[in-house]
Amino acid sequence: MFFGDRATALNDLMASRRAIISGSVALFFFLWTDNWTPGDIDIYVAVDTYDHFVCDLERSGFAILDVDMGSWSQSTYHGIRRVRRYVTAAGERLDVIQSTDGNPATPLTSFWSSVVVNFLTPHGAASAFPVHTLDHVALVTNTIESGKLLAAQDKYKARGFQFVVANGWAPVTQPVGEPGRVISVQPILAVDFASVWSADPYTPPLPVRRVGPGWVLTVSPSAF
Repeated sequence: MFFGDRATALNDLMASRRAIISGSVALFFFLWTDNWTPGDIDIYVAVDTYDHFVCDLERSGFAILDVDMGSWSQSTYHGIRRVRRYVTAAGERLDVIQSTDGNPATPLTSFWSSVVVNFLTPHGAASAFPVHTLDHVALVTNTIESGKLLAAQDKYKARGFQFVVANGWAPVTQPVGEPGRVISVQPILAVDFASVWSADPYTPPLPVRRVGPGWVLTVSPSAF
């Protein structure tokens, strides 16, 4: 899907530049459904490796730049610095999003619904709200009024999700005494690719770790 026989090369690029995949592709990984397929792919990259990532992406011919959306307002799009939109050889949309710090998953802490707080790394995957997500329940803080978010909500409703208003589902953004952002205070679902597909006993950690009752994002390069 998306990159075909070049998927391994993209995986290596993501590992070298601290990048993750989120959005519909990550959700699709956890649902493993035949009812729908992702129409685009969102790649999130750490702030300090973003320029190198897009340079390598373009030079390697993975996709062609469609539009550079430039810098994004932090008051509207928390955790996102800039976005470049590409088109793959198969005509699929690829958005490459720059995080505001060294962890590419930071924007996920401000996502509009629990249904999209999932990510894939070259070494593993994590779903921040698996109890709800796998049961096709999407939590939101308030009734959605934005036209863009209403369209997104309709997309996920068409995929079988029920939306539930649950104030406080999103965790606080900063734990006391910790440098990272909290991504979830509920049990997460993590998949370690190395333990599934390799006999190698070494397992790079995911870019998230347990702190008290919550899960906090980390920026260790070995996590990607």
